[in-house]
Amino acid sequence: TDPSGNKSDEKVIGVKDTTPPVAPTVSEVTSESPQVSGTAEAESTVKVELPDGTELTGVADDQGNYTIDLPDNKKFNGGESIKITSTDASGNK
Repeated sequence: TDPSGNKSDEKVIGVKDTTPPVAPTVSEVTSESPQVSGTAEAESTVKVELPDGTELTGVADDQGNYTIDLPDNKKFNGGESIKITSTDASGNK
């Protein structure tokens, strides 16, 4: 508003979330584990990549807890590595 009381047009812009979520945690996985579980950003999509390249996904609950069942045909012997990532609602990884 200027001294004469004239007002400019209003400009409204959206604010984009560009902050990636913190890396998810994962509980111990053994050759007997039926699932992978841990914590991630609340309501983020959690992806588990198995040693053979199989990708499993799940969603963390509103407290950030997730559990992803392992297929019966994807058992571990020990010594393998799995990769866990999370992606938030804005697509940040």
